[in-house]
Amino acid sequence: MFKRDIIDELIKWKNNPERKPLLLRGARQVGKTTVVNMFSEHYEQYIYLNLEQADNSLDFTNYGRVEQFAIRIYGGQLKIDKISTSNGKEYTLLNLPFYLAGRIENYIDWMQKSL
Repeated sequence: MFKRDIIDELIKWKNNPERKPLLLRGARQVGKTTVVNMFSEHYEQYIYLNLEQADNSLDFTNYGRVEQFAIRIYGGQLKIDKISTSNGKEYTLLNLPFYLAGRIENYIDWMQKSL
């Protein structure tokens, strides 16, 4: 397999803290799936969904919030922790790395202000 220039662009996108969702489009049989699989090597975990295959199709309308969908696809690796602040406020923490990965600094700021 040969190196593709688009991988460098995808790595720049990954490292951008202000990144937006990414949509990879192109004609049939040009290597989109290959590029995604190569790019996935830059992540510890990833989820591959091929919505053209009926057995992989999910009805996204059944999920009112992104957290519900994340829990559904993350399956058995989900961990839930409960913490309490010094003033007695309780929080539930979900171990969903892909859900918070892009905004972890905002999450930390929020937690520090809430404690």
